[in-house]
Amino acid sequence: MKTAKKLSKSDLPKNINKRILERCRNINGCLVWSGATSKPNGKGYGRIVAREGFTVCTHRAMYAANIGHIPAGKIICHICDNPLCCNTSHMFIGTQKENMTDMKSKGRGFKNPDKGEDSVLSKITDKDVRYIRNKYIPYDKEYGNTAMANKFNLSSAQISRIIKKTRWAHIK
Repeated sequence: MKTAKKLSKSDLPKNINKRILERCRNINGCLVWSGATSKPNGKGYGRIVAREGFTVCTHRAMYAANIGHIPAGKIICHICDNPLCCNTSHMFIGTQKENMTDMKSKGRGFKNPDKGEDSVLSKITDKDVRYIRNKYIPYDKEYGNTAMANKFNLSSAQISRIIKKTRWAHIK
């Protein structure tokens, strides 16, 4: 992950607030950026060219211009959980770890799927895992890693993880 760079008011042009606010809409208290974004289809964070060769996230520019300096390694977190929001009253400075803790406390983010065959991501069953572990013979043409991978339509790396119990560890 890239480390966040420091950002100060002096790094920004004097008219940055005006330029950002001209492209924001007030939606339920959030000042939602409607310009360019860091991901396609208006997803991600708002982006603006602060000066030639220097593009910044709109929420970081608003924070630096109105609240103060953002030290290197610190990020600007959204209380509203809207990455396009430029309302500085919806922002706080923190670390990535603090942001992830905030996200989890709100029940957001990736939910750990059920384990094993109960997971919607599973390609094999608990029974298949037991079979692989019981029948596996290193380098064997019928029960070796490659053969098992072909039999269960998995990668040989995944078969190794099953054997070593770094995956499907809950199956004895």
